[in-house]
Amino acid sequence: MKRICFILVLVLAVSFFGCLPTIPSDIQIIGKPELKFTANMDFSEMFSDIVSKAFKDDGNGNNPLVLQNCINVPDIQTFLICMNAINEEFEFAPVEDGSSSLPEFIEINGVKYPINTSQAGENYLITLDEDIPLFNSNSAGGEPMTLPLSNLVSSMYGFKFDTDNLKARLYLFSEAEEIVEEVTIDIRFVAVDESGNEVNDIDIPSLSLPLAGESVITLSKSNIDLNSKEYAATGLPAGGYNIDSFADMLNAGRDFHVKIEVILPAGSTFSIEELGATVDLTAEIVVWLPLVLKAEEEANISMDEFLGEIGSFINGLTDFFQYLDGISLKVEINDDVFNEGNFIMSYLNNNGIPERINNPMTDKTINLKIEGEDLEKIKALENDFEPKFNIEFGEGTILSIPKEFTLNSLSLEASINFKL
Repeated sequence: MKRICFILVLVLAVSFFGCLPTIPSDIQIIGKPELKFTANMDFSEMFSDIVSKAFKDDGNGNNPLVLQNCINVPDIQTFLICMNAINEEFEFAPVEDGSSSLPEFIEINGVKYPINTSQAGENYLITLDEDIPLFNSNSAGGEPMTLPLSNLVSSMYGFKFDTDNLKARLYLFSEAEEIVEEVTIDIRFVAVDESGNEVNDIDIPSLSLPLAGESVITLSKSNIDLNSKEYAATGLPAGGYNIDSFADMLNAGRDFHVKIEVILPAGSTFSIEELGATVDLTAEIVVWLPLVLKAEEEANISMDEFLGEIGSFINGLTDFFQYLDGISLKVEINDDVFNEGNFIMSYLNNNGIPERINNPMTDKTINLKIEGEDLEKIKALENDFEPKFNIEFGEGTILSIPKEFTLNSLSLEASINFKL
């Protein structure tokens, strides 16, 4: 297309001067032809794909997480991550030895435990003599549950999640409220290396319930439809317990084993009417994940996927670089989220050494000017001009990725200055 425009300029020039009575000995042509394209490219998909690919099931059922798009959050791309940590049923049955009409043991899932029985008015109460282990995640199939978080931060171009915006909660629920309120729950998160071996180089605080100052745990249900890909509310469900350490895990770049232990402690008391029934217990971990990112050292976002064709286009102009004073590229986007970044075009010179052209971002526009010494270096290239494009951000820069984030238009302007 650019070659056609260039030839058209020549044809028009020759035609014009061919009409004159005297043809000048020197003809200087100066102009700035511009090409502008309506791009309508979706930047938001670049970031949402990072999250969805990080939590994608490998096909073997090894990913326990469910990812949902928060469709009614108006400004920032936000996701909900859900995990069923416990979904168990326990059979509580009284055991009588024949010497008493009241049970002296309780059988839970086939294991007998001693109890004391006492009368309170017309009701009989059961008190446990020893701790009863109800659930241990290590014994569920022999392997602890794994949170597959390692792929997330490694794909974030040197960014991590801003911990001020990320929230996580644990929701516990049971229909057998009188019994389950008495349990104690300990949840530990242990980092694992690439081989799946547990390592102790990352200290993640555990969550122990009931919390200090509470006598029993508080039950609540998230009521999230795990079969849906969308979440309609604009915040986490009410209730639950905060998991303050989850942001640190997301930013650690590791997978984590989730180790859960549920104990019905000695001294727990409940009515005899609760025996002979099935006791259910569910635990859900729910994470509120807005795409608010904080730049680490050397954070950058590659733009090659969006501007790679522009590089090929400029490379096609190298035959005409001797006639150019400069090239200007302008990319218009619908949001100023990148306005603290620097737009970089890099390429290899004849010695294989990287060269960089740096242009600060302005508002909703990505600008690139190739002129002067920069243009002369490109003119001197012996090999193909194969530029790379990226946006670099200073350490600590905050990016709030908008829900609607599009590249609207591309325009390329060439400053022509030559003599016929």
